[in-house]
Amino acid sequence: MLDSRRRAFLWTGEDRCSGAKSLVAWDNVCYPFVEGGLGIKDLECQNHCLLMKFVHKFLSPCSPPWKVWVQRMYPNIFRHRPDSFLARLIYDELPRYRSITSVQLGRGDTTAFWLDHWVGAGPLFSSFPALFSHCTFPGCSVDSVLGHGFNLGLRPRLTNAAATELADIRRLTSHISLPDTPDGRLLASSPLLPYNSRTAYSLLRSTGSLLPAASTIWSCALPSKVRFFSWLLLRGRLNTRAALYHKNIRTRDESDCERCAHELETDAHIFVHCPAASRLWSTLGIHTNEHCFRTPWEYPCPDGLPPNTWVEVVLLLTRRVWLSRNALIFDHKDENWEQTLRGALQDINLWQCRFKKRQPEMEAWKLFIQSFL
Repeated sequence: MLDSRRRAFLWTGEDRCSGAKSLVAWDNVCYPFVEGGLGIKDLECQNHCLLMKFVHKFLSPCSPPWKVWVQRMYPNIFRHRPDSFLARLIYDELPRYRSITSVQLGRGDTTAFWLDHWVGAGPLFSSFPALFSHCTFPGCSVDSVLGHGFNLGLRPRLTNAAATELADIRRLTSHISLPDTPDGRLLASSPLLPYNSRTAYSLLRSTGSLLPAASTIWSCALPSKVRFFSWLLLRGRLNTRAALYHKNIRTRDESDCERCAHELETDAHIFVHCPAASRLWSTLGIHTNEHCFRTPWEYPCPDGLPPNTWVEVVLLLTRRVWLSRNALIFDHKDENWEQTLRGALQDINLWQCRFKKRQPEMEAWKLFIQSFL
């Protein structure tokens, strides 16, 4: 309910919105900036990170009163799902907690032999799946295995693959001794860190796949509305007529470019092939192509102009091409390339104060654009 209101506010500024108005999936919106999202908090994930603090404290050496009560009432809490709210919370959050933590092995009495990451590259159940399939008690502790003659509680008649994995796991754990210290747990970040909800959230939400182009957009000096437009362009989610056609909102006959008959209005057409855009780019001596129109700063910067403000200038020009298209469709005003350039020049004048130490470079761009008007 709360996320639906947040989504509606982002896309429409209202309490409710239809799925057709949500240009980017909410899950993708919640990714960090560097991974192509908007960095909006996923409330469900954030809630899990806060609840996992109970799991962390339950497995740590400290003994708050609630932990003593849970241990007394549910001695086998990890074998069966308990009926108490707090104990059930710990039981439910434990797998998620284990997926983002690494164990510093002590006595091994609170570390699951198969399910925790305490040796090797990850949990042993994922490294030795054939042997794990013969296990009768997946939640057995490291202490119960290594401290009692390597008793894994396996079913009889191992398969050849399981027998091979058993020999491998014996070699892997043969050098391990259990000191008389409590087990410790750290978040499996780089470097390893004590548990905190902020880093836990990053580990759960991160895909590990960085999108450098997104960092370029959000680190530039332009206002948020220009960067938001650039982000939609990067993700290919602008509300073009082709996009509306693919959503079955418009028919194919209603999806052509307003200027070009029988040409489907895709974002590539708007920013590269449409005569209004191609005339603008050719006038300025900017060589465009279909391969990087969503990252227009990859176009070659015109010779003799400062490259350290190229990202901002080309994004302003690209946005002006989009606004010119909108003016034609919604206001029936057919702007020519000169009017589009004047609009870009107005934007530079309006937001030049944002560039601080790069004022001379922006002045050079203003003189360059004015030379065509």
